[in-house]
Amino acid sequence: MLISSKGQYALRLMVDISINSGSTVTVKAVARRCGLSDKYLEQVTSSLLKAGYLRSVRGPRGGYRLNMPAEEITVGMVLRAIEGRISPIDNRVDEDGDTNMVMNDVIGDVWDALETAINNVLDNKTIADLTREYSDRIGYMYSI
Repeated sequence: MLISSKGQYALRLMVDISINSGSTVTVKAVARRCGLSDKYLEQVTSSLLKAGYLRSVRGPRGGYRLNMPAEEITVGMVLRAIEGRISPIDNRVDEDGDTNMVMNDVIGDVWDALETAINNVLDNKTIADLTREYSDRIGYMYSI
């Protein structure tokens, strides 16, 4: 399972906006601070707006803000808005025959357990957690 660059950009965008939660943030500013393409970041922003995790602010000081507290937005929510379902495999192989069905069920249990473990990690880490961890690593405290 690979997280696309869009998924990675989405997390960086959300953390950057969380860090700068006292003001509206432009895509160009995030792109500059994070070393990302602003054109590509615009596509990511669109998906996060549709999902309801960001809101757009118009006007001379316009940009983006989190649409809910960073403590309520999980990494899993952000990645699913960009990637769709998070799973170690695309789909299960369905074969005819009892022996193949049993084999598929046995191996499918491994995929199910792996998917559960992955989603457990993603759903128990919030944007606020990432913001605090970033803050701790650079030695500066951001208010969230």
